[in-house]
Amino acid sequence: MHKIIFNKSEAVIDDEGAFINSYKIDECNIFFPRQQIDNSSRGGCHVCLPNFGPGGDTDQAQHGYGRKENWQVDSASSNKIKLSHIQKEGSYNGLISNIRYEINEDSLEMGLSCENRSSKELRITPGFHPYFNLESNFSGVVLVDGKEFLATDLAGTKFYQAGRELLADFGDKKVRIRSENLRHYALWTAHADKYVCIEPTLAGNAFSGRNPSNEEILKPGEVKYYNVKISVELSK
Repeated sequence: MHKIIFNKSEAVIDDEGAFINSYKIDECNIFFPRQQIDNSSRGGCHVCLPNFGPGGDTDQAQHGYGRKENWQVDSASSNKIKLSHIQKEGSYNGLISNIRYEINEDSLEMGLSCENRSSKELRITPGFHPYFNLESNFSGVVLVDGKEFLATDLAGTKFYQAGRELLADFGDKKVRIRSENLRHYALWTAHADKYVCIEPTLAGNAFSGRNPSNEEILKPGEVKYYNVKISVELSK
């Protein structure tokens, strides 16, 4: 485990799966702490790589292989860490992935780069999967860009297209999620009293039954970058 800290903000990173196990500001859980619930791992945040959602007719599992692999820590400082993984087997043999996590006063930045070292085109539709913690006094409603979403309605996943920035109001905190290219959000929960996931993705469940768009194709020798910044304002 690796802890990154900036003043009263901290996150714990696991190189197994490149998970963020926890993210706190001033001892307040921003992410629901990672744990086992109903025999499933829930909480924290993980990358979805090479695909967000179901693998469709590919050989990829739900949310891909990235969260199941051991990542190498390339560098670490007090408030940032860089990890890498080289896929050496299967249909994504030759895909080099790098993740950067950086924590600051009231924000967490997550960066992903994907480089195709193979001789064939690869389809890449990544995302990040943060679980936002719900306090005991949660009203049951999340405001997303001013629109009301009942947490109990999110078990089936709702998709939401945002601009460069999305604002989510949980009552105890306001969360701004900013991204240049991961703007197709999945809203989901399996435990409406514990967490709500607001997941920035490139193209949602793109592997489920449609032809890839140009932005999803990584050509041999090509590198693509995906970045997300989560900024938090705690309620007084």
